[in-house]
Amino acid sequence: MKKFIGYIIAIIGLISLVTWTFPQARTIIETAIKFKLPSNDILLVAGIIITLVGVSLVLKRGRGGILNPPKFTEVPIYEGNRIVGYRRHR
Repeated sequence: MKKFIGYIIAIIGLISLVTWTFPQARTIIETAIKFKLPSNDILLVAGIIITLVGVSLVLKRGRGGILNPPKFTEVPIYEGNRIVGYRRHR
């Protein structure tokens, strides 16, 4: 669910960046929503921030992932009293 919300937020941020880049897109969006958009500088900053938040939600997964790597501990493997190896344990 977080990934889906992240994609939606990233798309909204990209739309904001498109309206900053292309004045024609800005007029089309303003006509469609019947609301005057804020100045170009505010759209640029908001678009960048919203896009970064969306992308970070997409890349972040439950326990592991790119932004939150899983934490493993090594557990010894015993044969009698001897340690013969180690295995990873979450």
